[in-house]
Amino acid sequence: MVTGVLALAFVAVAAACDAGEATSPSWMEVDAASKKVSFHFITAWSATNNGWNFNGYLEGGATVVVPVGWNVRITLYNQDGNYPHSIVVTKPYALDEMPDKATRQEAAISRAFTGGPENGVFAGNEDSLRFKAKKAGKYYLFCGVPGHGLSGMWIHLEISADADKPYVTIAEGVEPGAP
Repeated sequence: MVTGVLALAFVAVAAACDAGEATSPSWMEVDAASKKVSFHFITAWSATNNGWNFNGYLEGGATVVVPVGWNVRITLYNQDGNYPHSIVVTKPYALDEMPDKATRQEAAISRAFTGGPENGVFAGNEDSLRFKAKKAGKYYLFCGVPGHGLSGMWIHLEISADADKPYVTIAEGVEPGAP
């Protein structure tokens, strides 16, 4: 299964980079000539947070950075046999203002959500979203299923006017699967 191979790659990437250091993980594909980047997220990559994580990251433990002007594709594969999951690109929320769910109306970038974000993608299925990174800003990649984002199933997305290529940073003290 793809997830076993990707899981080993995630561990290798995490071990190879220091916190806050820009990295190019195996779950990110870059086509610099065309200014396209693809991210592949697996839900329940680990048991951390009851599987409510993206590639083992949660509660802002990872930051995905994309330069302004790039085309972005995010694919979500749900391997959680218990719950559906989704991704919505939302505004960043203060911890005490996080919504219980995120629908299409909460998308901070037009059409930047997996289909039916409050219902999610069921186990063994995948969905993707695409958008052009037109304007610099900070966002969340947020699971829209009721209770999931509020329970920590979100990471950071930054569209940067200063970045010359996409990259990912990991917060200090966070490893795949770590809260």
